[in-house]
Amino acid sequence: MPKTSPKSAKEKSAADGKKSKKTKRRWLGKLITIFFILLVIAIGWYFYQRSYADKVLPRVVVGSLKLDGLTYLEAKDLVSARADKILEEGITFIYQDEVVVVDKEVVSTADPDINYEIFNYDIEQTIDNIYRYGHSANLLINWKDLLVSLFKTKKLQPVYTLNQKELKEILQINFSQYENPAQDAQLTFVGDEPGVGLEKDGQAFDYNQLLQTAQNHLANLSTNSIELGLVDEQPKIKAEMTDRALELAREVISLASISVKYANYHWLIDQEELKKMLKFKQDSKTNLPTIGFNENLVDWLVGISAEVNVEVKEGKFTMEGGRVVEFQPSQIGQELGMEQTIALMEQDVLSAKGQETGLVVEEVLPNVATEQINTYGIKELIGRGTSDFSGSPRNRRHNISVGASTLNGILVKPDEEFSLVQALGEIEASTGYLPELVIKGNQTIPEYGGGLCQIGTTGFRVALDAGLPITARTPHSYRVSYYEPAGTDATIYNPAPDLKFINDTGHYILFITSISGNELIFEFYGTADGRQVNQTKPRIFNYVKPPATKIVETEDLAPGERKCTERAHTGADTEFIRTITQADGTVKNEVWESHYKPWQEVCLLGVEPGTLTEEKEE
Repeated sequence: MPKTSPKSAKEKSAADGKKSKKTKRRWLGKLITIFFILLVIAIGWYFYQRSYADKVLPRVVVGSLKLDGLTYLEAKDLVSARADKILEEGITFIYQDEVVVVDKEVVSTADPDINYEIFNYDIEQTIDNIYRYGHSANLLINWKDLLVSLFKTKKLQPVYTLNQKELKEILQINFSQYENPAQDAQLTFVGDEPGVGLEKDGQAFDYNQLLQTAQNHLANLSTNSIELGLVDEQPKIKAEMTDRALELAREVISLASISVKYANYHWLIDQEELKKMLKFKQDSKTNLPTIGFNENLVDWLVGISAEVNVEVKEGKFTMEGGRVVEFQPSQIGQELGMEQTIALMEQDVLSAKGQETGLVVEEVLPNVATEQINTYGIKELIGRGTSDFSGSPRNRRHNISVGASTLNGILVKPDEEFSLVQALGEIEASTGYLPELVIKGNQTIPEYGGGLCQIGTTGFRVALDAGLPITARTPHSYRVSYYEPAGTDATIYNPAPDLKFINDTGHYILFITSISGNELIFEFYGTADGRQVNQTKPRIFNYVKPPATKIVETEDLAPGERKCTERAHTGADTEFIRTITQADGTVKNEVWESHYKPWQEVCLLGVEPGTLTEEKEE
């Protein structure tokens, strides 16, 4: 075969050149294709961003509401409409034929001071959160949100509040009649021989689960009713488990009597009393039945505490002739520690089988001693606040007087953050207060606290006038005639909301209260430090008309009798400016804002027993 001559270097070079050109053209084509793809993506991304620049991103939902593509105002209107419907209608709970509507607020039949909120929505914050998704100040986060919104639903929750403690109480008040709780095995005695009363299975509502369901309804903006169902409840202590506990009971009863000593006091619990004080309880370590003390011991301790307890007294003062004089000396108190004493007696008597035990008594020191009255620097008036309670009913007037008397003459220490709720203490019958009726579901029950917002409002005004830093203040939900001018009020309720301020004067402040006719007067005396305080009159704007009258049927009034407990109030926003000029010329301006919801008139209408229907408007 003839031999093939090799290609010349020139031919080979030409071939390589052609191949290189083809490769370059191929890569160029790919680059152009990629460029156009990226360009299309960039253009699409640009228009995608532009189209949602002032709108809610795709696949954004709040509850069952789809908000994608809506403007800020459109989304706000849609969410507000659903939230308003829930706030107007309340949350409905149903068990069999019992229908209980829990309104957004507990309403008093006589005094707006004990109206308080159960649940509410913050629409402004909710819409801000919705709009912030994909529209934040962080560009990278925005791009991530935008990209995710192409493929995945984003479920956002409305911002809401729920007073779980109060809701649980309302449900228990209205539905506990249908429960048959489980009963643990009971410790009994036949003569001196302990025995066992058999346990019983029961049925009860799972209130914690109901609270969770209510939260879910609020989070999902649901207007559906919530149906209750009884769940089986098993006793924790069963008769078959009590053999060891019965033996312990025999040993304790064999002691015959128990001697309780404290200082010069001596009490005796005889065998018959001791039998009534014992019960089965679960051991905290093993969960097996053991012996403990029941409520009868608590009642016995409460009875002897009157001999042991000594009330602590704060040093109180008044102003006479331009000087401070003492009218109540301070006194160290002491108080029986109930839980600690029961724990001690269980250790001494039930565990150690001893016949002697004692009491745990704790010393309670006053905040202010009266011995140093001349060093407190109380020289002159530094602040004054007043409010008018004209038209208040008898119980409200009484409570205002009791609250003012409690505060009168107390001292606020330098740098102390003063809590008005803490200073007032327990608000109950034992401290001199009178109750008013409040509506909770289908029940009307007595509750304490009427008149105290007159105290809170006057306290706010005197702290403002004194130029003190105010660290906690909550305006009322709606305008109340007792607290005009609007914007200068403060609502308080134990344990919250509270009114708090700091004594930054460097000296003690003497809190003086008085009542002149229908005027409540608070005055602060101390040492002036040269600060000057000016306050503008409140500006009132954004008026909103109240809704239609709400009719609440009740069996507490005669059929056909009508009693209106709440007047209609126009909603509004207010603001005023407080200017504090310190002695060194430093100026601080504070803007105090308040928002008042429109409030509908609420009227009770008496109906025949057993004919209650749902609330209605007229």
